[in-house]
Amino acid sequence: MGAKKQFGQNFLQNKKKLLKMVEVLDSALEVVVEVGPGHGELTQYILEKGFSVICIEKDRDMVFVLQKKFEADIVRGKLKIIEGDALEEISNIQYLIFHKVYAVIGNIPYYITGHLLRIIGELEQKPKQAIFLVQEEVARRVCVQKGDMNLLAASVGWWAQARIVTHVPRQMFSPQPRVDSAVIALTTYADSIRGRDIDNQKRYFVCVKALFKQPRRMAVRNFIDAGISRERILENFQKLGVSQTARPQDFSIEEIIAMSHLFV
Repeated sequence: MGAKKQFGQNFLQNKKKLLKMVEVLDSALEVVVEVGPGHGELTQYILEKGFSVICIEKDRDMVFVLQKKFEADIVRGKLKIIEGDALEEISNIQYLIFHKVYAVIGNIPYYITGHLLRIIGELEQKPKQAIFLVQEEVARRVCVQKGDMNLLAASVGWWAQARIVTHVPRQMFSPQPRVDSAVIALTTYADSIRGRDIDNQKRYFVCVKALFKQPRRMAVRNFIDAGISRERILENFQKLGVSQTARPQDFSIEEIIAMSHLFV
């Protein structure tokens, strides 16, 4: 069955790259949630590793393909297929993974990547891991260090440590997209690690929004516009060893966390 443009489908069929995604999965996981399984190439390898799988597929035709291909696994209770939009179902299926150690994995269309990452970041019970195949440009934006910080990386960096696992050339997809891709692995921080707790979360994202309101401008000006006095800002910059002329991209996640305590 061919790809459908309205679903942003570009199927990766390279066995080496698919196995690379599966190899990243923690052996302690109790269930793996796969987003957009398509024909089930990745699903097959996840099942072969012994994991239980919940697939979320929006394309009804693909759901029928999966049901036929994995009939035995469905009967054995190793695979559950949910027809629906991952942006909605990730939150809706929380009852299925309540108190379970789980991961989310999948080949993610560009147009939902940012939205999906935000939804996962807001979940009360977050996955232990998120392994996604995304456009290479997005992967680079998510997996940055101090000096290249951006709004997306700062948002993801609150709840997970991100790294690029492998690069995937466009020629490995069918149909072939216009850009290359990469696999990213997000490992979720435990609650209360380095200040990442519920009480600090709201304050952190208020700080991030203020800091990146005008990304090219000096951070001091952005914080002043958010209602923080220049004196308090510079005092904290000095404590952190941050230059007065620093711009938003020059901050690390830890420095943003520290600055967020200026916000009430």
